[in-house]
Amino acid sequence: MSDKDLLRVLTIFDESEPAEQLIKVLRNAGEIVRDIRVEDDEDMEKAISENPFDIILAKQKLPIFSALQALELLQKSGSDIPLVVITDSDDIPLAELKAGARDAVSPNQPEHLLHIVKREVADLKNRKGVRRAEQMLRESEKRARSLIDSSRDAISYVHDGMHIYANQAYLEMFGYESQDDVEGMPILDMVGSKDHGTLKDFLRNYAKGLSKDDSLDIEAKHTDGHTFETAMEFSPASMEGETCTQIIIRDRGNSKELEQQLNVLSKQDLLTGLFNRSYFLDKVDKLITQAVEGKTKGAVLFIEIDKFDDIRNSLGIASADQFLANIAGLLKEKLEKHGLVARFEGPVF
Repeated sequence: MSDKDLLRVLTIFDESEPAEQLIKVLRNAGEIVRDIRVEDDEDMEKAISENPFDIILAKQKLPIFSALQALELLQKSGSDIPLVVITDSDDIPLAELKAGARDAVSPNQPEHLLHIVKREVADLKNRKGVRRAEQMLRESEKRARSLIDSSRDAISYVHDGMHIYANQAYLEMFGYESQDDVEGMPILDMVGSKDHGTLKDFLRNYAKGLSKDDSLDIEAKHTDGHTFETAMEFSPASMEGETCTQIIIRDRGNSKELEQQLNVLSKQDLLTGLFNRSYFLDKVDKLITQAVEGKTKGAVLFIEIDKFDDIRNSLGIASADQFLANIAGLLKEKLEKHGLVARFEGPVF
């Protein structure tokens, strides 16, 4: 039996028999009950400080204690335990309900009692679940904030067109020194005047979910007055519980240069500097298609270094790699003007 199967009940009664009758109702309904009975404020305070409870069943009035006093003690302790008033009176216990009692029931209504207990325990679990989720959200936002702060990408958070947060890379991109310089500043102040209308319309449509794109090319403005072309990427986000928009800004000039570098690397064999196998096969496929259609003619040379394993064993791996690089340089010098030269695999060109 695990703790999650237990129903932990605190009863506040001056006599054990009526309290035991309520516990019996719960047990007869299949509940596994662990109960503690108290009669006064000192015992109650000690009980709730030492034990986790799912619900409190409190007799409305005791000789030296009452449900109303129990509610006051609960409030002072900060404990979120639902308290149900057990009353013999037909009158609604308004004072107790106003003080925070979850409900009231007669001990002569076992089915009603069972319904209330199940409902309140389920609500308590839901509240605990919400608190755990909120705590996890705060921790996730804290980790995300740390990642954002260390990111090389320029990232800001905007609500209703106003900055609520920006990382260091964003501040440096626009020439600001601290977060205080941009907090509350309109995003339009960061944009060249010719693109004000474009950005304003985009943000309006994006907020309404009418925008088909999540990116926009914009002329940005530095604090020193010079402008530069950027690509803005938008995504829905939240910052400290507030719904907002995350904006990642990339300098298009740098992006184009990086894209060109990556494009070259994706085609290149790193050891020899020649084209690599995947790029070669892609080009061959296209040329074969053109040849079938009668649009081109060509030839393929398959060049393999003879006894390369012996060469590698003799020279060692590093020198063998240099040998391949030298052969590649020779092939490039002699054959590149005639077509495409690639390293296919190992010592094969």
